[in-house]
Amino acid sequence: MVMSKDLEYFKDFLANPGSYKVKEFYETLHEWAEYIKAHKGDFNYIEDEEWREIRERVNDAFQKKEKLKAEFDELTSKLELMENSGDDPNKITVYTDWVEFMKRNQVEYDFPDETIALMELLLNTFIVSARDCEVAEEQAKESKIRYEKSLEQLDDTLFEHYERTGKRPVISALRHSKKNKGN
Repeated sequence: MVMSKDLEYFKDFLANPGSYKVKEFYETLHEWAEYIKAHKGDFNYIEDEEWREIRERVNDAFQKKEKLKAEFDELTSKLELMENSGDDPNKITVYTDWVEFMKRNQVEYDFPDETIALMELLLNTFIVSARDCEVAEEQAKESKIRYEKSLEQLDDTLFEHYERTGKRPVISALRHSKKNKGN
């Protein structure tokens, strides 16, 4: 393979590899690796202090980009798993982490403002939905408690009536009346 790039092409990359965005960094790093293979004997990272510093800068930038890429991959996989899940609290956590990641790394990954705004809107929708569910569950619990108390009071009232009078109470609201259909 003939290398069409020369050392001058990589000057900016070698001076500050951390300034490159993730995609550009990996593309340029791949090109740099190909260049090193083509010029195997031209660089001595062990004896030459300048090349050792360049190597350390590239390695540091590589470690940071790998960490960033791993976080991106992890959040992406969590997001894909949550798409089919109906568990709102977990969705809220995953979307919160995703929005924070997007804001923190907007420049690094070229996330458009519209995408971040859309994800924030989706997150807020999940939060409101979760709160509505909590309120509905609480209201259902309170309603059941009121119903059980009402039944208990009715039982107590009927028992007191029976104790007082010795007769079985008749509840007119529950009395069934027959319709007279002729004779």
